[in-house]
Amino acid sequence: MLNAIQEVHKAGIIHRDVKPSNFVMGKRTDDRHQVFLVDFGLAKDHLNLTTGKPHAARRHTDFRGTIPYASLSSHQKQELGRKDDLWSFFFVVMEFLDEPLPWKNNTNKDEVKVLKTKAFKSPKKLLLTTLHKKHPEILELFKYLNKLKY
Repeated sequence: MLNAIQEVHKAGIIHRDVKPSNFVMGKRTDDRHQVFLVDFGLAKDHLNLTTGKPHAARRHTDFRGTIPYASLSSHQKQELGRKDDLWSFFFVVMEFLDEPLPWKNNTNKDEVKVLKTKAFKSPKKLLLTTLHKKHPEILELFKYLNKLKY
């Protein structure tokens, strides 16, 4: 899954809607299985392919993504970048590792924004409640992603 995201990013695109249902399995021509990222309805050019640098961030944008998997930046209506696809991937991994997302069934964007903001301030207590004990590397990944900028 991460390789699929990486390939999209190498092409200068951000997906902006990374979630479990947007990954599919397929076979390559050499009969090996491969994960594909699909549904580019919210995707956007992110890099200037000549310079390799991200386009300038807009000051205010609309929410993009699927509420449970959207990055906090999306809830804050900030310009999304590659890091935001990685945050969405992080939330997918949490679910795959049986850590329920505290906001999973909440469809109110504003309420989810509040829940995510609180969870980011106290991740061991509110987000990675049991997961960080079974998989300490998930906390390291959280810390790494939290340092990334647009």
